[in-house]
Amino acid sequence: MDLSDLLVPEGILPSLKAKSKKQALQELASKDILGGLDLSVASPELGNALLVCATETKTESDLDAFIAAVEEIFSTEAGR
Repeated sequence: MDLSDLLVPEGILPSLKAKSKKQALQELASKDILGGLDLSVASPELGNALLVCATETKTESDLDAFIAAVEEIFSTEAGR
């Protein structure tokens, strides 16, 4: 088992690798969600990495909406 097995829901990893960060961030933005910071801009050695965080200002429903949007965007069933 590697770290991605713990962090990425089953079935999402193949499409996660195929989708660009830019495309994913644009799709999240279209849902009024700030999806994260593309770390490759400052540190190219990090590759396809995003920094995602949440503070105490985010509610449980905010986090649920973020999770649902990420699952929708990276769903292998969406045919992407």
